[in-house]
Formats: sequence, structure tokens, C-alpha cells
Amino acid sequence: MTDFASPPLPRWRSTHLLWIGGLLFALLAAGLMAVGAIIALNDPQAAASGDVPLTLGFTLGATAVQALAFLLPVGLVGWWVGIDWRTAVGWRNPTAYWWGMALLLGLLCIPVTGLIATYTQELLAYEEIYNPQLDFVVPEGFSWLAFIGMTLTVGLLIPVAEELVFRGVLLTWLAAHVPGWAAVLVTSLIFAAMHVEPSIVAGTLFLGLVCGWLVQKSGSLWPAIAVHVLNNAVKVVILYLALLLDIPLV
Repeated sequence: MTDFASPPLPRWRSTHLLWIGGLLFALLAAGLMAVGAIIALNDPQAAASGDVPLTLGFTLGATAVQALAFLLPVGLVGWWVGIDWRTAVGWRNPTAYWWGMALLLGLLCIPVTGLIATYTQELLAYEEIYNPQLDFVVPEGFSWLAFIGMTLTVGLLIPVAEELVFRGVLLTWLAAHVPGWAAVLVTSLIFAAMHVEPSIVAGTLFLGLVCGWLVQKSGSLWPAIAVHVLNNAVKVVILYLALLLDIPLV
């Protein structure tokens, strides 16, 4: 009896990444233009002057657009080419050990990324030490709508979307072409550079290295998602609890 080998399961290819990148930027641009148009309709004078204040509606809309712009291209291209999600992304359940490691490293990343951002500002001689994400995450002070909305978008949706693209797609594709440590480093640098502001870049570089290492060692994307969600969500909760309790924010 002839033993026919099963055909290889599809993985990411360079053309797949090009399609994902093109769709991602197109959706991001279209989504932000739509958010901007809505703001212009509600406040035409501010839009005309170019001095559009950050509002809760804008920040929630922008984060939702970013999450969808990351998630949809990966889902659509992956479905179209029949990608093997377990192999190409790491959609497999890790062992209890790696869930525990994710919890410990996620809790560690919360203070470490903050300290890295602070020391970076001191090193670059900022006039004052501040949280550059504060105005975006807390645009209108405390409200339960803002607290829930930001926790869901910044704390949950954005980490899942970013990990799917950077560690799920880009890292697994790179790891098939370069050594694992190089794939982790390159994806972490790209992930960090996307955040633009120098102190945030420095902190997210550390976060990216931790998440990349977890994916490489565990063979699963879930520990990286857990670390990223913990880092973002806990920081959002701390900010809003500080507002609720009238603790000054710096």
C-alpha cells in the first residue's frame, strides 16, 4: 500500500505579508479619515483651524480603527490562502507553566516599562517628566464610559491586534528565514518604532522583546497576548482609579 505524504500546511509568505501590510495601511487611513470627518461635522471651526482637541469619542474611535485595521487584514488574507493558524500564528494552548510565566512577566513589565520610559526622558533631558500617553488614554477625565471603553480598547483590543500582527505573523514568518533571536529583535524594533515618541519606544522595545521571547519558547501566541494585555489594561485601570480617588497624575 502506497503511503502518500500529506501536503504541507500553508504558512505565511512574502506576498501574504505585502497584502496584509497594504490592507492594514489602507484601512487605517480610511478609518482615521472617517473619524476625522465625523469630528469635522461636529466641530467644523476646530477642524478648520487644525486644532482639534482630544475627546473621548476621538480616542475611542481611533483605537477601534487601529484594532480593526490590524485584525481584519490578517483574518482576510489568512482565510483566503487557507493558512494553518496553529503553525503560522501560534493559535495553540500553552502549558500551565507558560501561562504562569506570562503572568509573572506581565506583572514585571508594568513597572519596568514605566521606569524605562522615565529614565529615557531623563537621559534625553526632557523639561519635565510626564506620561506622554496620558492625554490620549484620559482625554476628558474620569467617567465610567471612558474607563470601560479605554480598558476594552487600549487594554484588550489593541494588544490582541498588535500581537497577532507582530508576533503572530511577522515573527513567525521571519523565524523561518533568520535565527530566532534576530526575528525577535527585528520585530521588537519595528513594534517599538511604531509608537514614535522616544520614551514610549524605549519601553515598548522591552515589552516586544519579552513577548517575542515568550512566543519563541512556548510555541504559542497566547502568553505574549497575556503579557501585553496585562501591561496595557493594568496601566489604564491605575490611571482611572487615580482619577476616581483624586490622586494627582504625573
